[in-house]
Amino acid sequence: MAHLRFAATLPSVEVWKEHLIQKSDRLTLFEYSKDSEQRVSRELRRLNEANKKRYLKGQNPIELDVSIDIIYRPRSLRANNLMWGLYEIIAKVMDRENSRVDPFTAEELYQRDMEDCAPRHTVFCVEDSLEFFKMVLEKERGHVKKVDKIENGFYAIEIWQTSSYWDTRMMSDHINRLMNELETMGVTKENNGDIDKIFSDFEKWKEENDS
Repeated sequence: MAHLRFAATLPSVEVWKEHLIQKSDRLTLFEYSKDSEQRVSRELRRLNEANKKRYLKGQNPIELDVSIDIIYRPRSLRANNLMWGLYEIIAKVMDRENSRVDPFTAEELYQRDMEDCAPRHTVFCVEDSLEFFKMVLEKERGHVKKVDKIENGFYAIEIWQTSSYWDTRMMSDHINRLMNELETMGVTKENNGDIDKIFSDFEKWKEENDS
């Protein structure tokens, strides 16, 4: 089977193509743009010619698998600031409602949520590629949390996709969760002065994010 996958579904075309994809994989990468149309047509013609030759030899045709994923923009700085503003308010409310000696902090609540809801991924590699994989994954996919040596000389790398690696969709879902948490705590614009600007920023951000 031949695979045709658009490059937007991968973190870095050149890096992954050079280091991770072998010729035997028969995987062709394309950028998701109008400029790719000719390259796609050329690849399909090449596959069609190959199948004609296989047909004449009595061989089964090469099947084609096509994957196209939706592209989301990386989360914005404004969304990140909004998230931290919400955490600050949640921490203040929790301080008023609890008798804990040490006050709650936005960072503590953020870490709690990342432990609960940050997507986790496991990537496998051989020892010779371990440091390269850790470097690329930390840059493109998430924080490397754990590395375990498993059988046959392979290593399992566990990464957590925290908010720094989220796209607009993931950040939007998380901000909505925080807003729902505040609502559950009974926090509104009418009874909390700190949240008035946050609500205003939230509505503006929603308008921009939905446009």
